[in-house]
Amino acid sequence: MTKKQSLLVFSIGPVQSFIAAARKLEDLWSGSYVLSYLAESGIKRLFHLGDEQGLSVEMVYPAETRETLQDKWHEDHVDIASIPNRFVAIVGGNQIKTAEMARNIAETVKGEMKRLCVEAIALVFPEGVNRERMNQVADEQVEKALELFWATEELSDLQQFESARAQLEKRLAAAKNNRQYSAFCQTGLICTVCSQRDALCDEEFAENETIGQMTAKLRTTWEKRNKSLKQYTRGEPGEGRIKAGEYLCAICLGKRVSREFFRKEKNVDGNTFNRFESTIDLAGKKSYYAVMAMDGDNMGAWFSGEKKFPGVEQSDSQLDSYREVSRRLGFFAKRVVPSAVKKYDGQLIYAGGDDILAMVPLSGVFALAQELRQAFSDPEKGLGEQATASMGIVIAHQKSPLYNTLDWARAMEGVAKQYVHTESKKEKDAFSLAYLARSGEIRYVTLPWVFVTEGGKRSMVSCVQELVQELGRNMSSTFIYSFGRAFMPLLGTNDYSRKLNIFEKDQEKNEGLLRMELERLLARAEKQSDQKIDVSRMADCLTSIHRAVASTLQFIHFMEITRNVGGILYGSRVNAAG
Repeated sequence: MTKKQSLLVFSIGPVQSFIAAARKLEDLWSGSYVLSYLAESGIKRLFHLGDEQGLSVEMVYPAETRETLQDKWHEDHVDIASIPNRFVAIVGGNQIKTAEMARNIAETVKGEMKRLCVEAIALVFPEGVNRERMNQVADEQVEKALELFWATEELSDLQQFESARAQLEKRLAAAKNNRQYSAFCQTGLICTVCSQRDALCDEEFAENETIGQMTAKLRTTWEKRNKSLKQYTRGEPGEGRIKAGEYLCAICLGKRVSREFFRKEKNVDGNTFNRFESTIDLAGKKSYYAVMAMDGDNMGAWFSGEKKFPGVEQSDSQLDSYREVSRRLGFFAKRVVPSAVKKYDGQLIYAGGDDILAMVPLSGVFALAQELRQAFSDPEKGLGEQATASMGIVIAHQKSPLYNTLDWARAMEGVAKQYVHTESKKEKDAFSLAYLARSGEIRYVTLPWVFVTEGGKRSMVSCVQELVQELGRNMSSTFIYSFGRAFMPLLGTNDYSRKLNIFEKDQEKNEGLLRMELERLLARAEKQSDQKIDVSRMADCLTSIHRAVASTLQFIHFMEITRNVGGILYGSRVNAAG
């Protein structure tokens, strides 16, 4: 008789709103880390329940075991959010037992989040403050905020793994679509970080109180916070992690002071979970920094076994393919990404398999983007040669609102996913680059990772780096102005879809015209510079880039971005700050 097994999928959310509710980088990191910690707690609970009930448990995704959750890597990279917010496991029991385990895991996850919030309240507010009332509010807010979904499916035969998994995903989607929304009465003033929940207050609000009276109570509560968490004022000691005028809900407070919780929870010394750098720290004297969001392409085809690993012996089992993808993604996220981001003095917010979010100084953004993309297609570091990834890169001023910069990074990642290569017509495998000037000016362009020139295939990122140096160090900004003045009248103002098309149905003549004008303008720019410019090489490179982008206006935006970034990095005459 075949022993009954079940597939379990467990999802923890909400992801975007939980992470994006951030005023500073520490909020952003802690939102990601808390989700990773909750997923880790759920996996550990699943293993514990399996041992307790004598049922086998195999984590299919992520590729975690009892040993890997405790290995040396976690000691060295304990502050990195590396476990995704959902996991898939094979449980050696029927669906009823597996469902009972899932319910238990849900209670465990909620309990861990509540514990984080309660300990945050105890850390921030001294005795004498009505912490009991705050704890009750925290309990309610966690219950309403966390979105925990799970589904089970019978797995009668491991050879039927893929069909069972497909049915499992349908069950999970149905559970999410049929979620119940219960009433959640909130009568206080809203949290200044997430704007979703009431800020904590140790006093009740009367029904007839004015906004002014309610604000006064809130201000009085938060003025009682411990001195070590107050903003720097008149040389007072303290970390300034909760500024005057900030009123947080239980969840945002838990995120804001989570490093103390995790330092104790992970049993590490005071050198771990240190103060997180701010955007000002990242930008340094350049005033600009970069955000990068990367996501693997067509991951469904990899997990299903449709895409194979060349040179790697594989069975016909779709489960084995799933295991191998999970293992490789785990290695990439845990071993490769952290060291690469650290190499360029960046801050890794999270690395959940193929999904990466990082902040990096402007000087290292292009080199890091290239390294991550190449590693993802490296059989020793990532998935393999057939694997591709899309990325959104946003260059923003250090004082730009963090939420806006993050929104742009995710939007650019989405735009890159929609890219269609001009020659091969393949989709994705591209990066979108946006420049958000402090003045409000916005420029963006979508480019393939590799493009074709007369000399053969070239790395687009390497070409961007070269142009940034040339335009930033050696060339006047009048080069781009002159090009735009010559070609924009032929396109129509702000038409983001048209390409230069003087000679209809003759792309070769259009490119010849473009190249001729580029060579003329580059030769003029060389005369105005005291540096030698390889006019022919640059004209070939720019013509090939024009062929790769969606429109001539995007091409102009691309040159403006490289000019501005070059001005910021190399201090050219350009007013790069916008």
